[in-house]
Amino acid sequence: LALKGIANQFSTTVKHNANLNLQVEQGDKKEGANVVIFELGLKHTHKEAYQINIDSSEIHIQSVTPSGAFYAMQTLVKSIPVQEVSEVHFPATEIKDYPRFAYRGMMLDVSRHFSDVEMVKRTIDILALHNLNVFHWHLTDDQGWRMEIKKRPLLTQIGAWRDNTVVGRYIGGNDYPTDNQRHGGFYTQDQIKDVIAYAAERYITIIPEIDLPGHTSAVLASYPELGCIEKEYKVANRWGVIKDVICAGNEQSLQLFKDVMDEVCELFPGKYIHIGGDECVKERWQACSKCQGKIKQLHLKSDSRFSKEDYLQSYFMGEIAQYLHSKGKQVIGWDEILEGDVSKTAIVMSWRGKTGGIKGAKRGNEVVMVPNDYAYFDYYQSKDVDKEPFSIGGFVDVAKVYSLDPTEGLTAEEGKKIIGVQANLWAEYITTFSHAQYMLLPRMAALAEVAWTPQETREYSNFLNRAKLLTQRYEALGYNFAKHILQESKSNE
Repeated sequence: LALKGIANQFSTTVKHNANLNLQVEQGDKKEGANVVIFELGLKHTHKEAYQINIDSSEIHIQSVTPSGAFYAMQTLVKSIPVQEVSEVHFPATEIKDYPRFAYRGMMLDVSRHFSDVEMVKRTIDILALHNLNVFHWHLTDDQGWRMEIKKRPLLTQIGAWRDNTVVGRYIGGNDYPTDNQRHGGFYTQDQIKDVIAYAAERYITIIPEIDLPGHTSAVLASYPELGCIEKEYKVANRWGVIKDVICAGNEQSLQLFKDVMDEVCELFPGKYIHIGGDECVKERWQACSKCQGKIKQLHLKSDSRFSKEDYLQSYFMGEIAQYLHSKGKQVIGWDEILEGDVSKTAIVMSWRGKTGGIKGAKRGNEVVMVPNDYAYFDYYQSKDVDKEPFSIGGFVDVAKVYSLDPTEGLTAEEGKKIIGVQANLWAEYITTFSHAQYMLLPRMAALAEVAWTPQETREYSNFLNRAKLLTQRYEALGYNFAKHILQESKSNE
């Protein structure tokens, strides 16, 4: 049944590109017919491996699992001319392929600026085109809570909406212009189920992120009794790090997140849940009687490495991690989770460069490399920023993305702890899907090759030639993409 779905997708694409009608059938092939055969049963240690054999009568695809067949189909699709043709010819060949990393991901931030379901699905299409298999959905942050939680309705009634948004680049302070426009939105659980099913058809697992204990202004606006101080909390209308965080000494704070995770676990079938852990300012905890009481109760002490408040964060996140573990889930956290006692079962997502990932791998944790200086796609792609869409800053071009070696600085054994790579698209300054496409493409192609191709066989000039062809497919699909590499390709010719 899975192979039939893949064959149908291939048939639809060939119809669109070549106006050829391919009949999809189950069973033995017809003698003498030009056929494409999808078959399971390939013997290989990599579950996503596939093999394509092409001769004068057939294209024979064998794979270990349906996901491998899907990637084989994508290889064929990317070999079909983008312009409409009356027939398609494939040369006789044999292709044996499998990915370097099992985790090949991209994160979309829908908290800073909301993306509707259609935008999310179109983003998933882009992932599928590039053989990525993980969609990290950043669903909660200071600026908005985006997932319906039936037991905690205020999270979306209040937390999904902000009164206005800072205009231009936020440079600090409390005196800044705003647009005076209410912004927000959230996904119902039925919509989330629909997106999960859509991704599954493309062999993409969705990892939800519920950020805690920092980045929780939207939670505090909804349930102000969970703050360290009594005050009016609002869904944040500006970017950056915010001092008000959830009270880690309040048992009701833990209960809220357990209630949330009950529904998250029920909805998302994947084994991973991301629980954030980044940029949690400890100032409120230092002055909070409940937090200090919890520190005393747990006998937490500051030492030469970390403060007692750092250890309080580890306790708080550890309680949620254990709760998720009891439900058969595994947690992922940003590299700040290493600042304290973190379980060896937690996966470290290294964003502040590669340092956290190297540290995590050396201590035995599995790691996803997302270094901001290689894989933050909200950074500018050109140093001529006046000609670029407004962005958060920084500079990461296609060549920089391509140069990422995820296991650099590790022994071969330590390198096995690097399970994959990911690109992050933070949306502080990305308000349209057209802008999002521009930031993703063609950098996504470079990341895909880092994720798929062995380090020793990658060559940038070779990649550029193939990426140039891929941009023609972007054009045919109507994608908005950055064209810097086309000039780079010309200079290499």
